[in-house]
Amino acid sequence: MNTDNQQESLEFDIGWLVGVWESEGWLSLRSCYLKGERLQRYRPEIGVTNTDPKVLDNVERILKNLGLAYWRQGWQKVAGQRSRSMVRLEGLLRCQRFLKMLGPRFQSKKDRVKIVEDFIAYRQSMSKKTPYGEKEHTWYTTLRQLNAPLSSQIQNPQRLYAEPVITG
Repeated sequence: MNTDNQQESLEFDIGWLVGVWESEGWLSLRSCYLKGERLQRYRPEIGVTNTDPKVLDNVERILKNLGLAYWRQGWQKVAGQRSRSMVRLEGLLRCQRFLKMLGPRFQSKKDRVKIVEDFIAYRQSMSKKTPYGEKEHTWYTTLRQLNAPLSSQIQNPQRLYAEPVITG
């Protein structure tokens, strides 16, 4: 394959990967505690879940070609659902590399990309021993709200498309 075809193939793969992440993936901060500590910490996490092994195999192939480190969880069965697996990147540096390469291509999750990038830059600007504060917690809760299923964001789904009633 010549250089032009390789570049076109890579561009196609990157576009496909971002599309899968936009529809099936997430960008978040995970709350965690270190053993023996009571201090809450946050860790960036970027992942995609799917029930089709071919989709996740392709995700892995593209991440490998881009030189991005990732982790693949084994298949798990959830009651009433099909078995699923996930590919995930965790940590400041891994997520930063992913976002530098792919972040500008995101469309529907640009807000999440920005929050995770801001979190990473903020935490890298200080000592590892600096406690996590309100700023990090705000980013964490904002991402939780953005990543919540639509059904949990709507109190009354029957009213979703209803026209407002103007009285008076």
